[in-house]
Amino acid sequence: MKDVKTLWSISKWETATWLVTFTSVVLFDVIYGLLIGVGFSIMTIIVQTQLARTAILGRLDQTDIFKRLDLYPQVHEVSRTKIIRFETFLYFANCVHFKRAVNRILAAAEKEKIEHVIIDCAAISFLDSMGAKVIAQIVAECRQRGLVVSITQCRGGIRKVLGVTGTLKDVGAEIFHLTIHDAVESFQSTRLAKEDKDDVAAAVDDANTNV
Repeated sequence: MKDVKTLWSISKWETATWLVTFTSVVLFDVIYGLLIGVGFSIMTIIVQTQLARTAILGRLDQTDIFKRLDLYPQVHEVSRTKIIRFETFLYFANCVHFKRAVNRILAAAEKEKIEHVIIDCAAISFLDSMGAKVIAQIVAECRQRGLVVSITQCRGGIRKVLGVTGTLKDVGAEIFHLTIHDAVESFQSTRLAKEDKDDVAAAVDDANTNV
């Protein structure tokens, strides 16, 4: 019982799987008990992906380190940028959950004057065609809101799925960046260049008006 209590404090899902398997073996047979345990384990994996957290990231001041806001109080959100990370694989069973979570985050941030959204894929180890489709939908909806979108830290297999499904072409390869820091720097430099161009255009208009 002591081991069960220790295991429960470490992982409730793992403990539940052990208890179900053990009880099934006792009540039925070894073969049937193990089969029930395997089935229950698969079910817990599906449930966990359904409950996966969509996290908001912030940056540790004066660094290129980005961590979850809810876990690290010393990090702060980047100005005008919302960094979103889905912390499990993205597939048909949870892609709608991810899309809804992104929409909730953006709706809650309407007063923050957000201009840039980063979808960080560092924690996504598996992606199917439905997940790729949802990524394309999120990018399209963000653009309809007038937001610039970046996608960061895609693993090779994830980028391959995005290419095969046509998502890479649909959203544009230019929005993909190796790191979150690269995406932030790219957006900020583009924004500064646009502001400088607007300032020059305004100065020219003022000069023409005064002539």
